[in-house]
Amino acid sequence: MSDTLLVYVTFPSQAEAERVAETLLAERLVACANILGACTSIYR
Repeated sequence: MSDTLLVYVTFPSQAEAERVAETLLAERLVACANILGACTSIYR
């Protein structure tokens, strides 16, 4: 069985996230890509 890996990445736009997800899926580098809605990050 393969190891499972979760990668969390932010993108500047929905379109860019979709482009990267489609490329990763087409290249069979990922089995699934989730694109989540807007988030708020708070830094110190």
